[in-house]
Amino acid sequence: MGMMIGYGGAVTFSLVSVTLLSVYSYEKIKHRVHEHEQYLPKISAVILFAFAILYLLKAL
Repeated sequence: MGMMIGYGGAVTFSLVSVTLLSVYSYEKIKHRVHEHEQYLPKISAVILFAFAILYLLKAL
């Protein structure tokens, strides 16, 4: 039981740390990214679509 609690705590700490680090990093570069914010959803969609295609090709 102790290992499960330790593992759960480590995973929670890792996820919270990565999230906080991402928010902090974004705040630092926000002024540079602001002019390109309108394109970010499209760029993310293209990347996700490319990964899906690569996954399907490898799965076949």
